[in-house]
Formats: sequence, structure tokens, C-alpha cells
Amino acid sequence: MVSAKDDEPVKDRYNSTLILFYCLGVLTQINVFISNAQLYWKYKFRDINKKWDPNDSNQLQNEFTSDFATVSQVAGVVGLIAAVMLVKKFSITSRMVTSFCGLIMMFATLTVFAVVDTSTWQTVFLYMTMFFCFLITMVSCNLMVPVFQLCAKFLPKYFAAVMSGGAVAGVLSSIVQILTLLVDGSPSMNGIVYFSVAIIFVVLTFLAFSASVKYSSYFEYYSNQMIDERIRQARDVKITKQLIYMVVRKQMYFLGALTLVCLATGMVQPGITSTVESVDADNGTKWNKILFMPVVTFFVYNVFDFIGREIAIRMSKPIEGIPIFLFSIARLILPLLLMMCNLKVKQNTAIWFKSDIVFSILMILFGLSDGYGTNICIISILRNRGDGIGELIITVTFIVAIMFGGNAIASLIELAIVNVL
Repeated sequence: MVSAKDDEPVKDRYNSTLILFYCLGVLTQINVFISNAQLYWKYKFRDINKKWDPNDSNQLQNEFTSDFATVSQVAGVVGLIAAVMLVKKFSITSRMVTSFCGLIMMFATLTVFAVVDTSTWQTVFLYMTMFFCFLITMVSCNLMVPVFQLCAKFLPKYFAAVMSGGAVAGVLSSIVQILTLLVDGSPSMNGIVYFSVAIIFVVLTFLAFSASVKYSSYFEYYSNQMIDERIRQARDVKITKQLIYMVVRKQMYFLGALTLVCLATGMVQPGITSTVESVDADNGTKWNKILFMPVVTFFVYNVFDFIGREIAIRMSKPIEGIPIFLFSIARLILPLLLMMCNLKVKQNTAIWFKSDIVFSILMILFGLSDGYGTNICIISILRNRGDGIGELIITVTFIVAIMFGGNAIASLIELAIVNVL
């Protein structure tokens, strides 16, 4: 990655390239525009033998978010594997353009299904939805590799922008969710708005990327920088057991902490936390009945996740591995406390916290600790690595494996927890 300079030969006018990298970071997590459309999915998988009531829920509705999370994690692993295989076959630009087009096509298909009556073939529609969710997540993860390759040619703050962009995606989708609920539109219109916003965002990012490639002297200067010779020779590096053991021994506390952070988050968010309801939902206001869950579970969580990531990025003083590892262990109490709140899926276990305020505070702490914990672990791992290209390859491989493999395992745990609760 290019080091920071006080006198850059060219300037990023209006921070346009920095904004572009935030947008690219959003696209790597664009599937949140699917998971956050809660009202739409509840309507699609409603009990057709009863009058539609958004406050009622059935097993299919309760398990949808967990199913989506599991499919997404598997798709993420597949997408990254495919992306790595395509690195040497296609250019960064061609892979990014293909991903843009793929995302537009997939979301356009979901938009079409939003106006189709699927009430008589809900099971088939569920499988079709999971298939498209798989494709969208796979394409967005496939986009992640060329985006990171591009980041390596720019200043460090541009890599930080991509890392924070994932949290921005959650904030944006949560805002759309709240606005669609406030206007009292139909559930189908709710889905159309969600998917249309995703399409518009992808198109605008595509246009911004194309304009930067063609017209931005700043983007052209850094994107044409020659990659370090060590990376050119990566294919000649021998990965030995001794080298892997050395990396594990050096990074074990950071890698362990990242694993625990991913597991703690993935086992409850969003599959379990999205089933929360206000304690006054039965006789309360619109806030209690409709807005409480999306605001607290998604918007508040994503905002504080973003804040946590930004705090970690701006910390200049390195932190030792043991304190970070102890922090990740202490954080394990939060998902346990969240499972004791007022969740709709609870049938076999007691509710300990019958308070909206308690749940809100827990979600603030959960989001803040997730964003901070994830980024501080990744930043510390990259700071702690040596200069060898072999060590870099192993380190990055561990990070990717933990983030996607750990989340995939956490999603399976989440499915089991839903049934136990």
C-alpha cells in the first residue's frame, strides 16, 4: 500500500475518489438491502389462511433471516474462492464492471418478483429467493478482491474508507427501512423501494467508477502505480508448515480475538435480534408496534458499528494481543444477554429483560464493540506482520478464512439457537 505523503503530486479534488471507495465498500455489503426488508419478507411468507397482520409471525417468517444469513456466509466463501481464481485471468476493471452488471441484474429480478403474487407457492419462492441471495452475495464478495487490489495502490485512508463502507451499507439500508415504514406503503412497495434503491446505488457507483477511470487524474495516477516487486513474485513463494506455525504463534491472540468477535456477532445478528418486539407492542403506538425493531436492531446497531470501526481506524497507538483477546472474551456476554430479551422466537426459555431501554443499550454496546473489535483486530494483525510476502499471504488468508468461515459457522449456530429458544 502506498505510504502517506505530505506533498502528493496530484490532489483528490473534492475527495471524489475517497467517496468512491466508501461507495465501493458499501457494494461489498449490498446484500443488507435484502435482509433489512423485513416487512416485505414477512408479507411474502405470511399465513395466507389468516388476515395479514405485520405483528404476527410464523415459523417460516422467524427463520427467514437466519436462512438468509447462512446462505450469505456460504456464498461469501464461494465468491472469494472464485475471485481468487480469476485474479490472474482478468483485469481489475473488467472484474469490477462484471460485478456491477451482475448486481444490477440480480436486484432487478428481485424487483420483478416484488409485484408477482407468490402466496400460493411460498416454498418455491423461498428457494428462489435464497438462490438469488446466494448469487448477490457471491457477486458482492467477488467484487471485494479487485476492490482490495485497487486499494493497495492508494493511500491507507482509502483502504480505511472501504472498511467503513460496509458499515455505511447497513446505515443506508436501515434509513430506507425506516422511511418505507413511516409512509405506510404496501409491503410489496416496501420491497420495490428497497431493491430499487440498491439498483440506483450500484448504477451511480458504476458511473462514478467509470468517470474516475476516464477523467480523474488522481485516480489515474495511483491506479497506474506499479505494484511492489514482492507481490509480482508471490507465485514463487513457498508456503511451509514452519512459516504457517510462525504466523499463528505471532498472531494467535489477534486471530483468536477476531474469531470470537465474528462468532459472537454472527450467532445472533440479525437472525435472532430481528425477532425482537417492544414490550408494549400489543397496546402501544406505531413506534412500539412497527418502528422499534428496525430502528434499534438495524439502524442503531449499524450506526454504532460504523462509529466503532472509525474509532479503531483512528487509533494510532498499537494495542497488545492479550488485551484485545480478553476484550473479545468479555464481549461474549452480550449475545447471551440479547437472547434474554423480548424475542418473538422464544417458546422454551424465559424472558429476563422486559425492557425496551435495556435492549437498546445492549444493541448500542453490541454494535460499537463489533465495529471496534473487527477493525482493531484486522489493523493489529496487519501491523504485527513481517515484511515477507509469504507471511503476508498467510496472514491475509487467515483473516479471510476467519471472517467468512467464522460467520458461516456462527450462522449455523444461530439456526440451532432459534429452534432452542
